Amino acid sequence: LCGRIVDVLDQINNHGRPMEEYCFWPDVLDGLKEMFTRTQFASDQGGYFPEIKAHPERFILKRRPEFRDWLKMLRENGKFLYVITGSNVDFASHVASYALGEDWKDLFDIVIFFARKPSFFIDRRPFWKLNGEKEVDPFTGWDEIELDTKHFYSQGNWHDLNEFFEYTTEWEPSASLYFGDNILQDILAPNKFTKNVDSVSVSEELLAEGMVGHPSKHQHAKDLVSSFWGSYFFYPEPVKKAGKVLNRASSFAKRKQSIGEIGRSESTPSAALNEMKKTVNLRRVSSFRTKEETENGTFSRTASAMGRPGSGWGLLGKSRASSPINIACDSGENSPDQSSPSGNQTPQGCSSGRVTPCEPCDEYSIPKGQSRINTLWGICIKSYAKMCIPDLDVLVDYPIDYKYPIFAKDEHGEVIASGFFPADPVSLHHNPPPSSR
Repeated sequence: LCGRIVDVLDQINNHGRPMEEYCFWPDVLDGLKEMFTRTQFASDQGGYFPEIKAHPERFILKRRPEFRDWLKMLRENGKFLYVITGSNVDFASHVASYALGEDWKDLFDIVIFFARKPSFFIDRRPFWKLNGEKEVDPFTGWDEIELDTKHFYSQGNWHDLNEFFEYTTEWEPSASLYFGDNILQDILAPNKFTKNVDSVSVSEELLAEGMVGHPSKHQHAKDLVSSFWGSYFFYPEPVKKAGKVLNRASSFAKRKQSIGEIGRSESTPSAALNEMKKTVNLRRVSSFRTKEETENGTFSRTASAMGRPGSGWGLLGKSRASSPINIACDSGENSPDQSSPSGNQTPQGCSSGRVTPCEPCDEYSIPKGQSRINTLWGICIKSYAKMCIPDLDVLVDYPIDYKYPIFAKDEHGEVIASGFFPADPVSLHHNPPPSSR
């Protein structure tokens, strides 16, 4: 977007030659506010909301019945399902009603609207009850009177919501699996500012670019794939050090934990900060941990973390021995086969190259597999997410105890195995043409 604006300004004001100075970003921000301010949905203003209200079939994909059955199956097996969305209640309900049905709220145990992520995971903002679409009666903290299942709220914070989860499921500490498609809000924030959340990145770029054994089939692939910018996961240039790349993600990545997130027991900032320093280096308990990993301590998690941008949903397990999704942590030759839902054969086209996470190469070739990832968001995904999938629908046909691959790390914190499912993006295995290297 910025590049196109620069080109237009050069053409209009300087005969196509680069100008010495540009000042257009304030105008872009004003345009974004005009389009996406939450009150615009009710008032039919801004262009964006009126179009989605008038033509939902052009912008929202309906879920197949099997997807609804999958959500019901998870709850029947003791999982606590929740939605945390940054969208206001009216817009979120419009989208979800079209995609899942008018009774979509019955599929989840609790729904949080206008969560204002990523600060939802950091600050201690109060919850608001909802009277229709209007926020009423704010409250802080939680108890069984204020927060309750089968109810829906606005704003709030993760700390109190997690305490409510532990009370409701009668298991402490709780283990949560969170699906989201916004890297900063849904992957980095839960990883950095919570102690019990594993995130799964939902990246439709996998569908658009294609995966190993899975040709591109995204209906808007031409809008998501750029021959100029290249793959979302790999750009053919000298690999930069991960630290330097990740530092560009956001100043938010360097933000310290808030005192409130640590808990209420600390009375002084210094005590909270000391506790933070200890917890940052603690090996985080993972809801994905297998029996072998628990016994042998094979992998150390120094860092980890549906729908449309800004929304996510998750499921909560009552115990870590019964994790929301059972995931294998082996890599290399010990990688689990991509078994079919029946557990007997590999589904057609599910080979991901996972057995060669870092293949040897000569001086003219590029390493294949997850070690090839060198883009900003690609590095964030493999560093902070447990898995990366193109859509939640890919999980529907697999049993609840299926062992999925993860981005597993060695004792030095280096990612040594791929967590893409059902397969790696093709850009990590197909060499680019020589002209683009």
